[in-house]
Amino acid sequence: MTVRLDNPFLRAELDVSINGAAATTYFAHVQFLVCERWCKQDVGAVGGGHADLVAIKIGEGGWVEASGGLKVRREPEPELEDLDCIENPDRYPGSVNTFSKSLSSKTYVADRIAQAEVTILTSEANNPAGPAYEYWEVGLFDKAGALVAYATIDKLTKTSSEEVELVFRIYR
Repeated sequence: MTVRLDNPFLRAELDVSINGAAATTYFAHVQFLVCERWCKQDVGAVGGGHADLVAIKIGEGGWVEASGGLKVRREPEPELEDLDCIENPDRYPGSVNTFSKSLSSKTYVADRIAQAEVTILTSEANNPAGPAYEYWEVGLFDKAGALVAYATIDKLTKTSSEEVELVFRIYR
């Protein structure tokens, strides 16, 4: 059985909040490679699928150059197995930074809704030797290292004055 991303029984969202401000919500893909597995298991209290989630990774990929040299979010690609800047470094000139952090919380918030949270502190994911990093993509990974959900976001310029909260929700 092939499970497609347009399957109404499995979807994901990502909330991004900076310094406690109201969160911006982005559509996130549940990646093809894990989609069928997550469709088959309950991610709520009974199935405990949320227990497999371990980390969130952010990266400086996930954008495309529009007319006039302006960077805009790239449409998420459901075939990715890692962040776009890692799988497709040739898309991004120069070096790109990534940052990974273990989840601060993973739980079910209602039956069949798994939620994973991480807070990137002011001291984390910064460039100590130059201009601020510009993060455009966020991935949620399980204990096997598989990319479970992926989202591209509007540019997040991370400096030492910003604390960023990332919350993924997977709905089944």
